[in-house]
Amino acid sequence: VLLCPNDGALTVARRLVRRGVAVHALTDERYAYVLAARGVRGRVMPDIRRNPHVWLQELSELATAGGEEGGVVLSGSDAATEFLAHNRTEIPGSLRTFESKDGMHLALMN
Repeated sequence: VLLCPNDGALTVARRLVRRGVAVHALTDERYAYVLAARGVRGRVMPDIRRNPHVWLQELSELATAGGEEGGVVLSGSDAATEFLAHNRTEIPGSLRTFESKDGMHLALMN
């Protein structure tokens, strides 16, 4: 799952798709074009900073749709990284993230 993918994340998405990895992007309107890349599924979401509950709900639904295997969430922006770090305890454990529950990533960013 790519959260708030930007231009660099589009490159990542294309590379993963070529390797046979299912890519699901959650983006805002500015980067909606990422969803047009071959093999990328997903949807346009409201602003992540103003509507974190919508993003949490979507991640919960993706976690249950993926079966037991789960998935990996990659941040494509600072806003997505902050969201993941602040909300890690509410994101299903089957979705792995670089950002941990201890908040150290926020300290590193600051």
